[in-house]
Amino acid sequence: MLYLFFMKTLRFLTYSKKIKTLYFGILTCAFLVSNTLKAQNSELAQTVVQLKTKVEKTQGSEKLKWMDSLSRVMHSTKAKEYEVFAKQTIQHALKQDSIRLALIHSSKLLDHLSVSLGQIKYAQKMFHELIPKFPKNDHYSALGNFYSEGASTYLMSGHFEESLVYLEQVQE
Repeated sequence: MLYLFFMKTLRFLTYSKKIKTLYFGILTCAFLVSNTLKAQNSELAQTVVQLKTKVEKTQGSEKLKWMDSLSRVMHSTKAKEYEVFAKQTIQHALKQDSIRLALIHSSKLLDHLSVSLGQIKYAQKMFHELIPKFPKNDHYSALGNFYSEGASTYLMSGHFEESLVYLEQVQE
């Protein structure tokens, strides 16, 4: 199949020297872009390994700082182990009494579960498990984002009334 495509392409390219030059220019660009992406992926993988090492070697608030960085990198790359690590980051943030950071990562986790993975019911379950862990009288912006993400899971599943209940809690 690929052979036939290549042969037809070559036959087409014999008609015009300009088209041939353009075709090989496009192939060269595609090759360079793919190599650049491979290099970026290897740099990213190296960054993840370095951050994991720092997480393992530190404790307390220093560990939380590295967990936060690693969780953000994993979220941006849609890494498969993001969910597990995000939960660990949330738990460690709660142990360190960093409610704002736990709220930020909870919001990102809800978004990841519902939008990226399409696990809306599981995202709703996580939302309900996390609600009692956060006080409602502090970190209003992060708390509002958390409730908005929770409400959007209900909106995606067609439960509009429940979605409105949680959106109203954002306003409170």
